[in-house]
Amino acid sequence: MNDERMPRQHLVAAVTTTLILTITALAPARASDVPSATDVEAAVGDHTYQGSMSTAGSGFAEYYRADGSIIADGYSGSWRADDGAMCFTYGDQPERCFEVKFNGPSMEMYRDGKLDGNGMLIEGNVNGF
Repeated sequence: MNDERMPRQHLVAAVTTTLILTITALAPARASDVPSATDVEAAVGDHTYQGSMSTAGSGFAEYYRADGSIIADGYSGSWRADDGAMCFTYGDQPERCFEVKFNGPSMEMYRDGKLDGNGMLIEGNVNGF
């Protein structure tokens, strides 16, 4: 083998590997990356969510019972899981659904592809609602 070709072959291999890694990192989420309704239920049921929405001063905490009810300080509601989403109903307001993404104990909520809320899920009813 020609010694002058070895560096070029290594360079081509390195560039090819870099391109593959870049394309993989930029690829859209696969369907398997979307949590199933069962995954959402397991992550959220019997947990307190402490976080906020995108509106300034919108911090809140809610306890999501495993039976689909919500209790909080001064209000209540219900929740349900769907594939990749969580839907909420409070009083006589219409149901609102958000896409959800989990990263360990954190949960992000999206509407129309834009981040609309984020917070932490803590096991149990830590605020005693």
